Amino acid sequence: MSCRRRSGAQFEKENLRFAAETIGPDHFMWSSDYPHLDCVFPNSRPFAVSLLEDFPDDMVQDILVRTACRLYGFDVAKLPTPVLV
Repeated sequence: MSCRRRSGAQFEKENLRFAAETIGPDHFMWSSDYPHLDCVFPNSRPFAVSLLEDFPDDMVQDILVRTACRLYGFDVAKLPTPVLV
């Protein structure tokens, strides 16, 4: 596995969009950082939706799913479907 640098963004919709379009969305991934004091839990899902609502679907899938799966070696097809609570 190569050790490519991954970048992060916190609460910065415009900068995340610019960076993802410039560098590539495969360099970013969503993190809730729960239970840190500055995390958005229990509103993580609505926050992620609002953060990425104007992004192309393919870019959203990279940021929310595919980058982490590649980095950690997860097989997306074998992951359980999340249950909305």
